[in-house]
Amino acid sequence: MPPGVAKNETIWISADEAAHRLGVSKPTLYAYVSRGKIRRTLADDGRRSRFNAAEVAVLGRGKPKPPGAGMTELRLASAVTRIDETTLFYRGVPIGSLVGKKSFEHVAALLWQHEPSTWVANQELVSQLVWFRTVSIQAPQQHRGSTSRSRASRPSDEPLGHQPGQAASQMAQLVLQLGYLRAQRNARRIENQETVLAEVVPQQTSEILGVLSASLPGVRKTDRTVAARLWRHLSQRAPRQGELELIDAALVCLADHELATATLAVRLAASTRADLYAAMASGLAVLTGPLHGSASAGCYRMLASAAASGRPARAVDEALAEYGLVHGFGHKVYKGSDPRSVALLHLLHQADVDRSKRSFVDAVLAEVKNRIPQQDNIDFALGAITLCCDLPPSAGELLFCFARIAGWAAHYTEELAEPPLRFRVRAVYQGE
Repeated sequence: MPPGVAKNETIWISADEAAHRLGVSKPTLYAYVSRGKIRRTLADDGRRSRFNAAEVAVLGRGKPKPPGAGMTELRLASAVTRIDETTLFYRGVPIGSLVGKKSFEHVAALLWQHEPSTWVANQELVSQLVWFRTVSIQAPQQHRGSTSRSRASRPSDEPLGHQPGQAASQMAQLVLQLGYLRAQRNARRIENQETVLAEVVPQQTSEILGVLSASLPGVRKTDRTVAARLWRHLSQRAPRQGELELIDAALVCLADHELATATLAVRLAASTRADLYAAMASGLAVLTGPLHGSASAGCYRMLASAAASGRPARAVDEALAEYGLVHGFGHKVYKGSDPRSVALLHLLHQADVDRSKRSFVDAVLAEVKNRIPQQDNIDFALGAITLCCDLPPSAGELLFCFARIAGWAAHYTEELAEPPLRFRVRAVYQGE
């Protein structure tokens, strides 16, 4: 049993889940059993196999990696965002001078280097998108994500019903539909995309953000900003002092992060001269992965467990036993704390939120830092905001999707100035 796991708190998982976590087939999993690398027991029905999640995590960490495995670093010239070991800059402006001081809309215009003519949502497009969502995007009632849920009927146990990636998946469909609606309105197609589309990208993106946010269930026409619309959709109450500012600050922090995985997907799409809507959908498709846009949900579950049980140490134990790691800690770029997490947690302590829940956030943070060398990242801050502001577990993912669209537009425009189809990664063949 790995260090930090409390006795008699074994978490059992199925053979399918064990194979998935190890990245192997079920026959390979059972080969591990026969070789004594891992133990299996029978479930209560006497037929199905079950595995100790902690042992699976230990085996997974010890698996040898194939030659050349690990992070592959691709370097591209960009003037959008700069990251060093301690902070990040949008167009040369440090994030610390923006968070809590400038709105998301202001930061989007900074990234685009252009102020859109309007942020007012086109109500005709909003109505068409609402209709499309109603008739085309279906999700089982018990597993509705934040972008399709009815605010009046949100189940009390929604943390168990949230499906990571669902918000990003639905937004990808909506963005593609919005592109289709826009294409129907344009009788003449733009042929020279390299020189013309770059000029209209800021206005197109402000329309995407405006129409998507205005079409969310529960939003009113009087909600004028993206942050206000997201709060109205995610919460069943009016924001207390500082809460709406937290949402806006989270959007600012998430707006761009250099060439993260989803951003690279957007640039790849732009290099083929795909239109803006298809490129945005490409990025959103990448965000459906549980290790990217929805990673904050794992932090929320740990924090919610700590608040419900009153035992922060036990919540950390459970996270380590189930996953072999603690979501929301460690970053491939920053050597210390993620500056975005530092800024958001500072605002969280100034906001009028539930003090009891906030105390458990502090307790979990201290507990984890006493056990592992990694520092908190923005996913931890998003999980903390979600808990303390009484938002559904999908809130972090939804904020991530909306915010990152702003940065993607800047990268899309930048990529249009590069030679088309410039990406061609070669494989190191290892077959027979």
